Amino acid sequence: KGFDYIVYSEIVSGGEVDERGEYNRMVKNVEDGNLKGIWVFKYDRLERNMESYVRFRKLCIEYSLKFWVGIEEYNLNDSGDRLNVSMRSMFGEYERERIKERMVIGKERKLSEGKNIIGNVGYGYKRIDGEILINEDEGRFVKDIYKIFLYKNVSSYNDVLVRLRKKKYYNERVGRSLIVKVLNNERYLGKSEVEFNGKKYVYRFESLVSKEDYNLVKDKIKYLNSKRKRKNS
Repeated sequence: KGFDYIVYSEIVSGGEVDERGEYNRMVKNVEDGNLKGIWVFKYDRLERNMESYVRFRKLCIEYSLKFWVGIEEYNLNDSGDRLNVSMRSMFGEYERERIKERMVIGKERKLSEGKNIIGNVGYGYKRIDGEILINEDEGRFVKDIYKIFLYKNVSSYNDVLVRLRKKKYYNERVGRSLIVKVLNNERYLGKSEVEFNGKKYVYRFESLVSKEDYNLVKDKIKYLNSKRKRKNS
C-alpha cells in the first residue's frame, strides 16, 4: 500500500494485554499520531479476548485507523465489519480457554499416573521423562549428611558441615542451609506431595534414607532444639 512501517513482535499470549510491552508501544505510537494503520498476519496474534478487542476497536475508531488481517481490510466504523471482527475475537477467546482446559486435563492425568511434571525434585534427585531418579553425586551427600548427623559427638548443623568438608569429594554447593533443608525434608523417604488445581497428588520414588534413620534425625533435631532453648533461658 506504499506505507512506511514499524514492526511490533513479541512472544506473549494474546489474552495478556497488560503484559504486552510491544502491543502497548504500538498503542502509544497510535496515540502520538505516528501510525495510520495496523496490519496483522493472523487475527489471534493481535488479541484473544473480548475485553482487549473492545479496547482495540475503540482505538481504531477514535484515531481512524486502517486495519488489515492478512489481505483483508476491515473498517471498524462499519457495523458488518465490526460484527465480523467481534466473532473472530469471540472464537479466539474460546480457543484460548479450550487450550487452558486441555493443558490442565493433561497435567492432572500425568499426576494421577504418578508422573512428576511440576515442582522442584530437590537436591539428591533428577527428573528424566517425568520420573524422579536419584542423582548419584548429590545422593551421596544426602546419605553422608544423615549418617554424620547421627554421630554422638555431632550436636549442630555446623558440625556436619565441618566433617563434610574433610571428604575428598566435597562439593562447595553443600553448605549449612542445604544441610538444614536435607535433614528436615520427608522427600528423602521416597515420597513427595504436589498440589495442583485444588487437588493433592502423592508420588513415590526410590528413597535415599531409611524410615528409621529419618525418625532418629527428627528426634535428635527436636532434642537439640529443646536443649538450645533451655540454654538460652
